[in-house]
Amino acid sequence: MGVLAFYDDQYKQAQQDLSFALSLFPPELPRPDSESQSRRLLDTVAFKNKLLLLSYLVPVNILAGQCPSLTLLAQYPFLDRLFGQLVDAIGKGQLGRFDLVLDSQRKLFIQRDIYLAVERCRIICFRNLVRRVFLIREKKTRLELHDVLTAVVVAGCTTVDMDEIECMVANLIDK
Repeated sequence: MGVLAFYDDQYKQAQQDLSFALSLFPPELPRPDSESQSRRLLDTVAFKNKLLLLSYLVPVNILAGQCPSLTLLAQYPFLDRLFGQLVDAIGKGQLGRFDLVLDSQRKLFIQRDIYLAVERCRIICFRNLVRRVFLIREKKTRLELHDVLTAVVVAGCTTVDMDEIECMVANLIDK
């Protein structure tokens, strides 16, 4: 149900359903060496299902504003390879790095059917960048779009223009 909600862009419902499904997985316990082959196969299938579930849950949580910690991702090397650099770029508001990681891993995201959701996480990265600009500014009630444009260029996006900045800020206000 969570994956269906994910595909329907109902990320709030997907987050609830996927989190519920994750809570049903048994805790990781060390297994004795004398296990049967079928038990090992079941553990392998369960682990792959957990990774599949987490590969949907991580972008949904990022869109909800809850970035996973890098230590949590380090527990699962596949997820760390998939989302580690992306989560770090989002947390620091490094828009240029986010775009580079997205471009370099585009094929993998498309294969996992999560590319569009990960691409939507760009607005979260932009929000974190704007938040940093706002904290630096001395005026506490207004934020100049030229300052945002300068920050975006410094963050690594050299091909951005003022129209795109206005559009992104309008999207932030809408959200």
